[in-house]
Amino acid sequence: DPDPLPAGGEVPHGGGDLDPVASLEARGGWILPPAGSQWTRSRMLAILLLPLESDPASLRVELNGRERTADFLPASLISKKWRERADEMRAGQSDGAGAGPAAGSLRRVQAILDSRDMLPGDNLLQASFVGPGGQAIQQVLHFSFRPGGRTIRCLVSRVTRRGENSAAGARLLVTPLDGAPAVDLSPGSSHPLFPWPEPRRRSFIIARAGEAEFYLPEGRYRIVASGGLLDGLDIWETPLRGDAEHRFVVRRQVELPGTVAVDFHVHAAPSIDSVIPMMDQLAAFQAAGVDLLVASDHNIVTDYRPLIASLPAARGHIRSLPGVEVSLRAAAGDSYGHWNVWPLVPDAQAPPVRVGQITSFGALAIPPVPTLDALRRGTPVAEMYDAYRSQAARLAGRGQDAEIPNDMVPIIQVNHPRGFQNNPHKNVMVRRHDWFNKAGFLPGGAWPDSFYRESAAGTTSLDFDALEIWNRSSRRLYQQVRADWFTFLNHGVVRTATANSDSHTQSPELAGYPLNLVLLPAGRPHGPQVEVRDLMNAVRSGRVIGTDGPVPLLSARAGGVGAGPGETLQATDGEVRVRLEVLAADWVPVGEMRLWVNGQVAARGPGKLLETTLHLPRDSWLVAEVGDLEGVPEETILPGLYGELVPRGMALGFTNPVFVDVDGNGRYDAAGGLP
Repeated sequence: DPDPLPAGGEVPHGGGDLDPVASLEARGGWILPPAGSQWTRSRMLAILLLPLESDPASLRVELNGRERTADFLPASLISKKWRERADEMRAGQSDGAGAGPAAGSLRRVQAILDSRDMLPGDNLLQASFVGPGGQAIQQVLHFSFRPGGRTIRCLVSRVTRRGENSAAGARLLVTPLDGAPAVDLSPGSSHPLFPWPEPRRRSFIIARAGEAEFYLPEGRYRIVASGGLLDGLDIWETPLRGDAEHRFVVRRQVELPGTVAVDFHVHAAPSIDSVIPMMDQLAAFQAAGVDLLVASDHNIVTDYRPLIASLPAARGHIRSLPGVEVSLRAAAGDSYGHWNVWPLVPDAQAPPVRVGQITSFGALAIPPVPTLDALRRGTPVAEMYDAYRSQAARLAGRGQDAEIPNDMVPIIQVNHPRGFQNNPHKNVMVRRHDWFNKAGFLPGGAWPDSFYRESAAGTTSLDFDALEIWNRSSRRLYQQVRADWFTFLNHGVVRTATANSDSHTQSPELAGYPLNLVLLPAGRPHGPQVEVRDLMNAVRSGRVIGTDGPVPLLSARAGGVGAGPGETLQATDGEVRVRLEVLAADWVPVGEMRLWVNGQVAARGPGKLLETTLHLPRDSWLVAEVGDLEGVPEETILPGLYGELVPRGMALGFTNPVFVDVDGNGRYDAAGGLP
């Protein structure tokens, strides 16, 4: 929505054209929102462009005489070539690898300025650094900050069975009522394809460390405080006029002891196609009730752990593990696919993968694959697996990281193997980074040669651990990759299915939707205290539930013995009693329940409980699913508060399989071997 928004203050631009490369000289400079932007938000994205040959370690930033360097580096940790970044994005190459140098390029660093640090009226933002040739450079920007509207202050407490937490934060959705003007609470945009004055607008704000302050015009507004998908809501309507303060209490409604809520696919500013500072991404995931996020920036090993340790509100309440999203590229620059590898021990001495990064922190420079035919007939995917597993073992062997076990082989997850959709409401399928398509894999046909060919180490491209069957929120893609997964299971290729947000932004992508609930062994630490070994073992075992709202709980019994996802149940007479129960917060819709057996729906029904008895003639697998998919258009926004809070949500949940051993040999045997 490019139209100006009413009622706000101004933050005049530092001058120049909106194209930062065209408007700034080789000395670099500041970028702020342009003059005349409407200012109801309380935070501002500030960007500093540095000449490529400058020394980032020498950077010093001050706002009104107060040093703010730490807010720019390392919390935001960006060192990219702006022109290289913009050229890649315009060419549709959004995975951050393989671009060549560009003359006159500038590094970009950014941070969020808070209105509490700015003065009504004139402000002074200045940066000093050592430029090319060793000369000292100072960039000074005078700007005027005039906060618009009345001040709204929101405090949030989160309550679970473990007690009350006043620092966890929440997401605050702000909706105008009775003709009140719309507001834009985003801090701004620096995306090359979406520059000012057209930021990606959003009507919510994250209460960081349990507090948010912003400005609203006169009028009545509804503010909904939400935590994660397991939490209830708290709703408040503002007075018509005047400053106001309100304390929200968000209570956990679905308690799942013995689990950890994880997103295995998260991007932030270190990725070439994300502009979200790491601190903001961390706050969004903590507000969404996520216990652990896996950093998966493009071709750079990102580590949130030092940042978490520096923040009292985050420390002990959210965890992160370093990882990387690997791109396998063609020689011409296109991408054949993406894979996540985690956990990895960061290596500060590693050389850069690509021009423009300070360091890759241990990401590997994977050689490009010359042709599509080479991908389909060769072993480049398997060789990439070997390279990262060897790298992980080499770095872990140094004893650099006490948290990551030295003897653990990292998890490899195939990401969005059929492509992705950034905007399902536009119903546009993006056929990029889609390994299954590029490899020529068809669920009902012959499998490509590359699936079977072994590397020198005896690895095949099927030797991954997890398959991302749910990326962002596309009903069509979910069903396509679910069919791939079912095909694998039917042929004995048992891989764990996951659901991830692939968050590059905070809107329209939402932290925590979807996510994975990982089921841990009884009595083991859970939530943010989970031990890495337990988490990795549970993921490899398939003890994972994917959801963006409803939580399906699947159990099967035979002969007095029970089993859940990732477990094998022996039933030599073939009779299995199955129970499917769905848990959901009161604002989350619960659609149809389905029980899949070997890729076919064996039972279905409405409500939150389904019980049935199966008579299985052979070894089988059972998967539970809840949510309406058939006949629901891709762009559908579900009604009620769920659709407002999660506009891209599908209100869907799935389990990984329970395996049934009918022939009595102690394992699941697929009906047929590999095709």
